Amino acid sequence: MVSTEYVTRRHCLSSPSPFLAALACFAVSSLLPSPAFAQTNAPKLVCREPVFDFGARTSGDTVKHGFVLQNEGTGPLFLSKIHGCCGAENSLSAKTILPGSNATVSIEFRLQGRSGEQSKALFVSSNDPGQPYYQLRLVGTVVAPVVLDPASIQFGALSATSREERVTQLVCAANLALQVTNIVNVPGPFQASLERLSGTGAVCRITVRTVPPLSNGVQRASITLLTDSPAHPRVVLPVSASVEREILVVP
Repeated sequence: MVSTEYVTRRHCLSSPSPFLAALACFAVSSLLPSPAFAQTNAPKLVCREPVFDFGARTSGDTVKHGFVLQNEGTGPLFLSKIHGCCGAENSLSAKTILPGSNATVSIEFRLQGRSGEQSKALFVSSNDPGQPYYQLRLVGTVVAPVVLDPASIQFGALSATSREERVTQLVCAANLALQVTNIVNVPGPFQASLERLSGTGAVCRITVRTVPPLSNGVQRASITLLTDSPAHPRVVLPVSASVEREILVVP
């Protein structure tokens, strides 16, 4: 038979007091990292202008721009790599950004051989837990330095005796100084004349006229504009017309 005193002692040893249990929980919790501590000591990558619009540029230009990266967190920001786009070179002023400091990503984007609207993305890899891949973007439009507007002249269906005229303009980019020095007409059914214009943009107006009698069938010719620009010494204007055979009605 077990005595009452033995049972009481055994119960006391196997059941710790509330004070000892609370003390054990505090000791264990103090060894674990605090979530609030981990969050407040994290870096935060911010770029005030993550999208740069370079506007309208010609195909021979190179776009240069610097994206300023800031660390608005409380821990050091480590930049590991910049994933660039095709045709662009990049450099980084610093790979570590302390809280409250910044660094610059310098971009050189070559427009050679490009045309139309452009949108190129770059991604910055870092230890920012909220966005480990930060996106930067270049946008703009690449235009030809010299264009004819319209690019060709089409008279459409004509008769052999038609006297028609059409007009086009030679337009240059704002940063290109160019003058037309001569116009070369190929002997045939078309004749062109030149009118120089003043101001930015349009350089000259070209008027093309038909010279009857016109031969039957499709007529094509190329009119060449000679310029004083070494980069664009000549501009070719295609001209076409479809001459329909006249039908003679015999009484």
